[in-house]
Amino acid sequence: MTNRALLGLLLAAIATSIMAAPLPVQAAGAIDGWKLQQWLRIGGDVELCISKSAMRMTISKSKLVLLASAPWKDAYIYCKNTGRIYKTPFSKIASPYLGAMALWDGGVTTQVKVIPAKQEEMVGIKCQVLSEPPGQQKRLTELFRKGDLTGRAPGKLKYRVTDQLKTPPQIGAALARFYALPETQSVPLEFNCTTVSGDKNEELKTYACKPTKFSEADFALPKGLKEVNDARLVLVPDSSEEGNGIDLMMMSRSGVK
Repeated sequence: MTNRALLGLLLAAIATSIMAAPLPVQAAGAIDGWKLQQWLRIGGDVELCISKSAMRMTISKSKLVLLASAPWKDAYIYCKNTGRIYKTPFSKIASPYLGAMALWDGGVTTQVKVIPAKQEEMVGIKCQVLSEPPGQQKRLTELFRKGDLTGRAPGKLKYRVTDQLKTPPQIGAALARFYALPETQSVPLEFNCTTVSGDKNEELKTYACKPTKFSEADFALPKGLKEVNDARLVLVPDSSEEGNGIDLMMMSRSGVK
């Protein structure tokens, strides 16, 4: 057999070996999604893990967790440090800090209207910039001057959201409610504004966003937690007197000033 024939047989064997080699496969149970690092005025640093079928948001300072998954019927707010958990209908997700309205007027931000302004890019992904509709700033400022509206109401605003992550609209809407921002069906990335009293506020920032593979355990509900009937009680240790100073304790843990 000639050298050329031997070379041909060798190349054919290598090709056959390559074709027969198994292709790399995704690990069993792996879930494609995104991990975002955010900062929230009503909580501080936030880790947000989202996919097409589940979401988990963790506030680093208080260890408060918001967890929900398809078919988006219920959601859970819990804290392992206190061993407490609160169950709520998914459609009624809201920040526990909104219960402290005497201390923080965050609820007013959820009521303002927003309209599309332009497209931009943020943390490597395309986003939609939303702003206040014409005439809203003037109308709200007049209400504030009459004493009919809190000075923390947004006047001029810039609100960045994204649809590029291809997550279901339920996730964007739930996050907006929990973050106490105007509700859209897109994932919120940034919100800053000048209030009707002239203060400049930053409610939400996003530092990083990267594709991530999760396991089912990443979205699993922990066991052994005590269920409570008020979301504010999730951050209150068992040694505290329930119903006494809840709002003050929560606000101290939130970092809101």
